[in-house]
Amino acid sequence: MKQKTIVTILGFLLYCVFFVLAWMNGLAKFYGPDIVFSLILILFLRLTFDFWRLNVPVYTLVILSFASHLMGIFGWYSASPLPLSWDRITHVFPMFAFTVLFYNFARQWMPNRFWKAQTWGVIVLILLAGLGVGAMVENIEFGGFLLLGFGEGAFFLGGPGDGIPHIVELDEEQQNALLEAGGGYFNTEFDLVWNALGALAAIVLMSIVHFAMKPEL
Repeated sequence: MKQKTIVTILGFLLYCVFFVLAWMNGLAKFYGPDIVFSLILILFLRLTFDFWRLNVPVYTLVILSFASHLMGIFGWYSASPLPLSWDRITHVFPMFAFTVLFYNFARQWMPNRFWKAQTWGVIVLILLAGLGVGAMVENIEFGGFLLLGFGEGAFFLGGPGDGIPHIVELDEEQQNALLEAGGGYFNTEFDLVWNALGALAAIVLMSIVHFAMKPEL
């Protein structure tokens, strides 16, 4: 069995475990859509594996990046196990992973010289692609809120990672007043900033990997 098939199967099993954990903690309603969305993305990447010029390490990295958000099942959004807020981790890590994917894909058009205009043109496009995924995630979250309303999880508004967790405890009039006053906008902008940091970190790392063994930087 090919390694990429094994990784896909293990990825599906991992997210099935997350669903069981969410169900046991009474959170399946909120995290269920996130898990289904992640499984669809894994299947999409598996079917387009060759197009994206993926390799097993990058494929594995992207699959694991989806899981960072699901760690909210353990309450990590409220009490992060790391010094950094877990909401920040869930934006840095996935955007890092996707930008690694884009960089690995775009290396076919990148010359061997770091200080060449074409190199920097490709790097800028990679950065824009990474930032585009981050912006798309924010739009998906907003669409999920319009469809599903308040609650916990990526497709709801009001979880600890949204910056306004207590909005779910307010009555409808108070919720509408908070939204009209711009509730959630600061959180969205901070999310985009951390997305950018994740994308930039990936570009720095992949540039080192790509050019480290080159005679001219």
